[in-house]
Amino acid sequence: MINEILSSEGVSELQLAFEPGLKIGKETVCRNFQPSFVVTSDGILLVFCQGRVGDGGDDDLKMILMNRSRDFGKTWEGARAISGAMNHFAISPYLSASESGETVSLLTCVDLNVTKQYYGDDYALLKESTGIDMEVVGVETPCVLCRFTTNDVGDTWQNEPLTGDKTPLGKPHSGDTPIFFNAIGQVHVINQGSHQGRYILGGPVFAVPEGAEITRDFRDYANSGSAVIYSDDQGASWKMDGLIADYLANEASAVSIDGGEGLLMVRRFNKEGMMLAHPTKTSFRPKFGERIFHTSSDAGKTWSEPFSKEISGVKCHGTMAKIGNRIYFSVPKGYGPDAENGWTYGRENGTIYFSDDDGNAWSHKTIEEGTFSYNTVGQLTDKYRITFFSRGLMGEDGIGYRIFTDTWLDS
Repeated sequence: MINEILSSEGVSELQLAFEPGLKIGKETVCRNFQPSFVVTSDGILLVFCQGRVGDGGDDDLKMILMNRSRDFGKTWEGARAISGAMNHFAISPYLSASESGETVSLLTCVDLNVTKQYYGDDYALLKESTGIDMEVVGVETPCVLCRFTTNDVGDTWQNEPLTGDKTPLGKPHSGDTPIFFNAIGQVHVINQGSHQGRYILGGPVFAVPEGAEITRDFRDYANSGSAVIYSDDQGASWKMDGLIADYLANEASAVSIDGGEGLLMVRRFNKEGMMLAHPTKTSFRPKFGERIFHTSSDAGKTWSEPFSKEISGVKCHGTMAKIGNRIYFSVPKGYGPDAENGWTYGRENGTIYFSDDDGNAWSHKTIEEGTFSYNTVGQLTDKYRITFFSRGLMGEDGIGYRIFTDTWLDS
């Protein structure tokens, strides 16, 4: 089935999972952004993205969109919204066992400040449309992590805003209180070692320094750093041991290394203006064309000093996945060669980087020569891998995907 859409080299042509211009009620989706996916144990492929409306900016309203394929991406049932309008951010799906056999979950962070404004502070309407009960969450709360679940492979969904012991937000960590965590790094399950079965997820954090007032708007604070959150109950609740509030880098992805005993996190370099406004705790800076790495030997409680590898420094998120002993990292490499600087910055030339030694040495291969913005990569079947990516700088041309094999990657 999959062979029918692969070339003789072992990689597919560009396909589309979401096309621009989808109409949902009175709204028109102008951007399909930040894709993610999961494959059920029955081989059903579910892909998700932000459906951005209005002007399509980070702080405009969005809906979670889903498309479903029962033949590994050969055909699709059609995109639809599975949430009401809200200002949510990246979506990270994962599987867990349930009484009915299997639950598909999505984790996403919702900006309550913008969402409340959209509903005119009509909390009953907000609850009806999004499943978020402000009386439970708290009207002064800036953001909430939400867990959307389905037990019928995406036909129906329920939203559980995570509060109390189920959320890592609002709890002090080493003098900083995280109030926003973007679930952008994609959930990774540790499959060996003393933390076997643990779910981990890397992403950027907005944190309030000790002594500062927590307001309703998380944008009142700086994108202070990165963290890995974890779950030991199959994603029903999430905790955070330690965060890196260094203002050096933000968007992140993480996988396990060292036989499941360690973690590897790759981060996107912050804007220079952010570091000037908030002096970092380190003088480290990556060179042109490098990305920032950290390792942890205590499940994310503490992290190594930053170091860098020759992986694209394009100001765009890159996503890691680990399949067997191989780590995959998908990211745009840049516009093209430049005599003085190497590859110039830009969301072009989508590239799969890969490592077989826990991220010490990396090889790479270009998989998409066109625009390749926020993306994800991972396992489609035992033999096949897939990457979904936003086309255009911010998904204005839909969500594309390519299927590939390790044979193609190694050739």
